[in-house]
Amino acid sequence: MRGMLLALALLATPALDAHAATLASFKVEGWDLGAYTNDQTGEFSHCAASMPYQSGITMALSVTKQYGWSVAFYDPAWKLTKDVKYNVLMSIDGNAGIAEVATALSPQLAQIYLPDNLTLFNSFRKGYRLKVDAASGTFYFNLTGTSAVLTSLLQCVQMRVAPAPRQQTPSAPANPFSPEPQASTGADGRDLYRAEATTLAANILSTSGIAGFHMLAPSEIAPSLKVDAAWRAGDVMGAINVVPVTGSLKLQDFPPAIIGDDAKSCQGKFASGTLPDSNNQIVRVFTSCNDAPGFTVYYILTMRPGGGFYRFTTMVPTTENSAAEQADTSLRQAVVKTLFQQ
Repeated sequence: MRGMLLALALLATPALDAHAATLASFKVEGWDLGAYTNDQTGEFSHCAASMPYQSGITMALSVTKQYGWSVAFYDPAWKLTKDVKYNVLMSIDGNAGIAEVATALSPQLAQIYLPDNLTLFNSFRKGYRLKVDAASGTFYFNLTGTSAVLTSLLQCVQMRVAPAPRQQTPSAPANPFSPEPQASTGADGRDLYRAEATTLAANILSTSGIAGFHMLAPSEIAPSLKVDAAWRAGDVMGAINVVPVTGSLKLQDFPPAIIGDDAKSCQGKFASGTLPDSNNQIVRVFTSCNDAPGFTVYYILTMRPGGGFYRFTTMVPTTENSAAEQADTSLRQAVVKTLFQQ
């Protein structure tokens, strides 16, 4: 394990030693994700995520603070020649192979610096299987969870890099891999909240047991919803809002406001209430509308470390609430585990 941690510290920063500090670490879809510093300057350098495979090889994905990205492979049994470059051929889901160059950062670690290519980036996000042909071997890697992982890596970087000032003349995008091209310019001041919410959602959902979820790109979220991050699993949709500190606002102030807003949007029979919870840092609310087609919504309100609140929403567009109730229960358990370590 220590060898892999050192390898992650080296990713995207081959000129540095392997003692870069870890700023943060968490899990996303079973991957270990962390933010790392430049050991010489102490400044943020990159975010990286790794996943071990049964072959004994660990694959890692990395995004630098300049939004350069790479894939790397670590095997403690390898005896590579440091700094030597090796030709490889990569393909995803049987598509035409792409010739790349792998650089040995250590005897056990080879890294491939990938081009600024949105099609390739999305292939990693949406693909199922990566094939890597080397001179004397072929390796296969399932790309399970890479959509949430790559989104989390981008958000991990965005949370630690100040946005560039708006320019008068259009120029090349600072982040060509964003799921929503150039949509996040800070016009409404919620960029950091969106980054925080997306990373938190991916982390919580990965431990919730909710099957088949995927994070929605900003372009897939209707602006009228006014949420910071959203996800979907079948008919169940979910969202997270970051509520910053606002005067003397308390957790107990949320239920009346939520119930009142949902009641206004219901033209049929409306039901609502609060749900008891053993954790005094959580408030839970449900609303239901017997309309056409109606809706059932569960809310979890929690304190936010550092001040303010999180609002988690789980909804199905029907009055049949079993799917929403089950997802809410799973989400609540993951929220407690993630935020309160219980």
